[in-house]
Amino acid sequence: MEVFYLNNKGQKISFTQNPYILLNGPTIFDYSMGYTTSGRTDAQIKSFTNQMKSGNLEVIVTGKTREEYCENFNRLVNVINSDVDQITAGKLYCGDQYCKGYFCKITHGTTYNNSKRAELKLGFVAENGNWIYEDKKSFSIVTGEKYNSDGLDFPTDYPFDYANDLVSQRIVNDNYASSDFEMIVYG
Repeated sequence: MEVFYLNNKGQKISFTQNPYILLNGPTIFDYSMGYTTSGRTDAQIKSFTNQMKSGNLEVIVTGKTREEYCENFNRLVNVINSDVDQITAGKLYCGDQYCKGYFCKITHGTTYNNSKRAELKLGFVAENGNWIYEDKKSFSIVTGEKYNSDGLDFPTDYPFDYANDLVSQRIVNDNYASSDFEMIVYG
């Protein structure tokens, strides 16, 4: 599974290939929800809310020379700081899902003078911590005699015909929760 960060300018840092290697799974996958209660003696949960989530990525930054290591480190810092400077969330991808957020902390682990590598802990914060999976569905114009045989066809021909119910198409959300969507109709 590829793990990478895409900032708001489209600049990408891959954490699954040199010079940036992920040491462990991101702790951003850890899960917790906020809740409110009602009542003092017999308290009951009233509602749940998504909380701001934070986690870490432990990464090794390398280079063939000290200068190349410094260039790679500076590139990492510039890419992740771009979002913080503009207060526009980037996207941390794990496979085909992403979480919008910011890298707001870098902690140096083992680093030596004149070294060509360093272990870093990158602190990531997401406003709601939802992992997003985007799926695109396209529907095209259905043509052909078999679809128009029972539909409405005018004596004066149009570039399309009104078809019957046999050509209906649908999208099914197979998740347990409702899902945001964007529908674009052309024409």
